[in-house]
Order: sequence, then structure tokens, then C-alpha cells
Amino acid sequence: MEVEIVSDVRTFVDLQSEWNALAECHATPLLRHEWFAAAFDAFGAGCDLAIHVVRDGGRMRAIAPFVIEHGLVSRLVLLGYQTFEPSGILYADDNALQVVVHRLQAWHLPLFAPLLGLAEVRALACGALWRPETLQRLHSSASVPLGSNWPAFQAQMSKQSRTYIRRKRKAAEREGAVRVDVVAPLEEEVERHLAEFIRVEAAGWKSRKGTSLQRNARMRRFYTSYVKAAARNAMLRMFFLRAGHHTMAGRMAVECGGRLWELKIGYDEEFSGCSPGILLTHETLRWACVRGLIAHEFLGRAEPWQRWWPLELRQYQNVRLYPFSVAGCVALGQDTGGIAARRIAKPLQAGIRRVLRQHPATRSASPSHHMLRLSDHT
Repeated sequence: MEVEIVSDVRTFVDLQSEWNALAECHATPLLRHEWFAAAFDAFGAGCDLAIHVVRDGGRMRAIAPFVIEHGLVSRLVLLGYQTFEPSGILYADDNALQVVVHRLQAWHLPLFAPLLGLAEVRALACGALWRPETLQRLHSSASVPLGSNWPAFQAQMSKQSRTYIRRKRKAAEREGAVRVDVVAPLEEEVERHLAEFIRVEAAGWKSRKGTSLQRNARMRRFYTSYVKAAARNAMLRMFFLRAGHHTMAGRMAVECGGRLWELKIGYDEEFSGCSPGILLTHETLRWACVRGLIAHEFLGRAEPWQRWWPLELRQYQNVRLYPFSVAGCVALGQDTGGIAARRIAKPLQAGIRRVLRQHPATRSASPSHHMLRLSDHT
């Protein structure tokens, strides 16, 4: 097998057809070429492409989508890690995976790859690189298995979940007739629907935390680029929960491999008493079930509010690798110091919040109880 290092953008773009053919065996949109192309467009400034392509007799067998990020020391980092979504290395078989991992290790650079599948973690961990256990974390992503029979799916839900959703739907109906609009926009229609989603998402807690697309320019650029590409490939699905003239919640998703993959969800906090995120998710699952999809993938990290429905969990792991070199030692020092600082800052911030909540002058400004309910953290 031969390994080619793709370092120029033109060659990277030209790989699209072969890349997506290899991605078909993984059945996830997050390993398709358009995902990484949008990531490089949004986050690639100051980085050098280092896409590792393994071929056997000219046939593509593996792709490691990395870039070199420059700082105090240079690092190999997984392209698009800023999205905080499960990603990884594409490979046709274990032999191809071992070949591309060996080539990655030959750079002797610190390496960062978050939310990898466990097979890739095991492959990367083998070799001459030191992998401190304290810098690894297991994460889970939730999936809802579906079937074509909606009544049978609902029967799997707990009585508490079904009762809660019925009660919240009745609350939403007081605002007007409730419906869910599902749109599969053409590329030229994306901007209009995306603008509505951004407006709805910005009306919730994500805007205050600075994580909404309205507040985060680079993430907005990424998703704008990606959903346009998804629309070109007829994969984009957008969902809007409406009551009367109000848009209560929105979801961006893509349909791929017989599954619905959630990209973003947001809701208007004015209607938080209706738990619009929960209602929209329930109706999204109904739509996917009737359509014959096999699962809804929440992506990101599993959240407590997702437990209203029967879940399966997939495990991923953050990996940081350090070579026995000056660069490896410097990177290890940087990362260890950063983790220690965050661990110190977290309880300090929590203590400050407790003091502010207890102080009479700030008590009236503290979040109301309904904003902290499990059901509203969607």
C-alpha cells in the first residue's frame, strides 16, 4: 500500500468522488468529503493540510483527514474538531487503518483527535507514542432506534414520557394550532430557511452562552457551507415547530444511511413552558419512523433530556498523543497546564454563582426555575 500526503486545496477538492465512495461503508455524513471541506473553509486559516490517503493498486483504502496546526509547537489535529462532533479516520479494513496510523506516527508530532471510535483509538495507541491516561475522556453519543410502526415505538416509551409530552402539547396548543413543517430545501432555498433557524436558536439559552450560530461567526460559516452542500446532495432536512403564527423551535438534520443525523436544535425561550425542543424531537421521531428510517442520531454528547425516548449509546474517546521529543514535552506541558487551570476554574465559577444567587441584590436577576428544568435543555 502507498500513502500520499495531500497538502494543497485543489487536490483535496478533487478527492470528493473517491472520498465519498469510501465513506459509504461508514454510513455517516460526518465522514463525507463535504463535512471536511466545510470545516477547512471555516476553521482552516493558519493550518496546513496533511490529508493522508492510502491506496492499494490505485484504489483508495483509507483517509486520515488531518491538518497541521501551528503554535508554540506544531501539532497534527483532526480536521473539523471544533464542531465537537464524532469524527474519525476512513478505512476499508483493519490493514488499511494500520498503514495510515503508522504514517501519522512517523511525523513525530503531538496529535489531537477528539471523539474517535474505539477501533481507531486502539490503533493510534499502539506504537512509540506516549498516551497519558489523564488526558483521555470517554464520551457517549445517543441514538434512538426506530421502526416503521409508530404506535409500537410509542409503546416502548415510559408512561411518564408519554404523559409529559401530551401535557406539553396541550400547553403549546394554547398558542394556536400546532404543526411541524418539514423542509428538504434546494441549495438556493437554504439561506432563507437557515436564517429562520438562526433567529429561533438565538432566542434561547445558546445565545446567552455564546454558542448560537448568530453569536459564533466561524461556526455559522461552517454550517452555512455544509448545509448548502447537503442540500446539493438532497440530504438536508429542516424541521420547524409552529403554533399559530409562532415558530417555537427548529432543527437542522441530514438524512444519510437510513438514519436522521441531528446537526443543531434550538428553541424560542418565550415558549419554554411548552418544552418546544421536546415536542419538536417527538414529532421528528414520528416523521423519521413513518419514513422508514432505522434511527435518529442525536450526535454531540448524550444529554439527560434525550432520555425521554429509548436510547442506545455509542462510545467515543478524546485522544492526545505525545512523541518522545522536545515538541512532545512542550505540548504535554501546555495541555496539562490547561486542563489543571480549567479544573481550578470550574469550582471557582460555581462558587461565585452560588454567592450571586444568595446575595439579595442579585437574587432577582438569577434564572427562573423553569429555565433550569431538564426538559428545557434542548
